[in-house]
Amino acid sequence: VLRSRRIASTMQTTTLPRRQAMQQHLAATGALLLPAAGPRPALGAAWTDDDGVVLDRTLAYRFTYPAKDASGATIGWTFSRTPRSYFNAAPLSADARQRVVCELVDLKRAMALAVVVGPTPTRMANQDASLSAKRVANAVLTERATARVTTGQRLALASVEEADVVERHGSKYYWYEYVSQGAPTALNPEAETYRRALASTVERDGYVLSLSVSAPDDKWELYQDGFEATRESFQIVPPSQEYVAPDQIPFLRF
Repeated sequence: VLRSRRIASTMQTTTLPRRQAMQQHLAATGALLLPAAGPRPALGAAWTDDDGVVLDRTLAYRFTYPAKDASGATIGWTFSRTPRSYFNAAPLSADARQRVVCELVDLKRAMALAVVVGPTPTRMANQDASLSAKRVANAVLTERATARVTTGQRLALASVEEADVVERHGSKYYWYEYVSQGAPTALNPEAETYRRALASTVERDGYVLSLSVSAPDDKWELYQDGFEATRESFQIVPPSQEYVAPDQIPFLRF
């Protein structure tokens, strides 16, 4: 019996330091694996973020995002969704036609920047030259809407205030500004709040790519200049070998 107790005591004294060593090792390893303030491109990734200039080679587009607001304060952007293919993107509605392929947020300021891709609205697909920029903007926003009337048609929950068409490298970019109703935030706990956004939409390969950047309407003056620069920077780029059209399924990499 005494011998058994000695063996058990020896096992406890030798096992405990090993457990502590293992816990310390796992804790140190976990600390190395924790992400930084935001996801960064992995080695060999098909996208880059070079000091606020995002280039996605999968869907072949680029844009910049503002680092500071009008007061000089730093904006804390974080990737909530890193750039990805249309096939792997999160849907905006039940039919999964409109998908968020890239998204940055600043939760503290209730700001969001998103790139959404979806099939070209019917009127744009028919290349109706008489279609105004405002009607194109409404068609794109309606496609994203989840609200419906009794007939089953989608109902846009945003009001387009301004719209224009800009020609760039042979492509038409539809620039517009719109206001939508938002949810209460820590900055504005009122039940009825509004968000203002700037957006740019361009069509390619039967799909539209739309960038929108938004913030609470009552803080708009702080962000307007930076948002306008972001909208102006958004453009499609010549496809590379890494380009995956929205209607294609990307190859699996093992």
